[in-house]
Amino acid sequence: NPHLESVEFRACDIGTEGGILCADLMRQKNTISSLAITKDSVGDDGAAAISEALVQNSSLTSLTLSGSHDREEGRCLGPQAAAHLARALFTNRSLRTLSLPWNKIGDEGARSFVEALKNNNTLQELDLELNAMHEEAALAMVDVLTIDNKSLTALGMRSIIGPEMLPSPLARSFLNQVTVETDEDLQLLLLQNENARHQAAASAKPAPSASGRSPMGISPTPSPAPPAASPQSAAVAPTPTTSSHPTNPA
Repeated sequence: NPHLESVEFRACDIGTEGGILCADLMRQKNTISSLAITKDSVGDDGAAAISEALVQNSSLTSLTLSGSHDREEGRCLGPQAAAHLARALFTNRSLRTLSLPWNKIGDEGARSFVEALKNNNTLQELDLELNAMHEEAALAMVDVLTIDNKSLTALGMRSIIGPEMLPSPLARSFLNQVTVETDEDLQLLLLQNENARHQAAASAKPAPSASGRSPMGISPTPSPAPPAASPQSAAVAPTPTTSSHPTNPA
């Protein structure tokens, strides 16, 4: 079909072989603008094949590779597949939407996309929800948007694993709910992130011990005593006076 524009496989169990065939189709049909493989996994080799096709393809604008909702082994993409797809973003300039929910790319996969976003300014939407990422990796993804990437307008990162890697419950809360869709949303997210960091820094300051000595064993410098009042400013009690004339007897 010379007019084929959209291809979708939903819970079809196409596996690695199906992913490789889709990659071949992308090479042959430069009319396809959307490819979606959902509730399935093409595996690392299938993802590698699709990534190689993305380097050559200039028509695909939307790619969805979502795992199964239970994220069983073999039915979701891992960090190696993420690395393949992220590498394609270094050269591909047609893709506008990349959706990879319900996978297990983890922190390693998130870091691959952080590096890719530093070198790609055409991707507009990236969905990495439910991907077994910890907060540190997710925040690195947010930080890169303010420094290196100016094209991304939607970033999905719901259900981040924590709390051990982030300083504040506030940061955990907004990362577990955030989908950045506008510049205003991004600015709010970054403001919350900065506030969380300030709160964590403030709470990390050591408090003086009960003995009055600091945790480093140095006694605090005593406050200077108030200056003593000068003799001139001291109040003088009045001296009682006696009359020089005797009192007349009654």
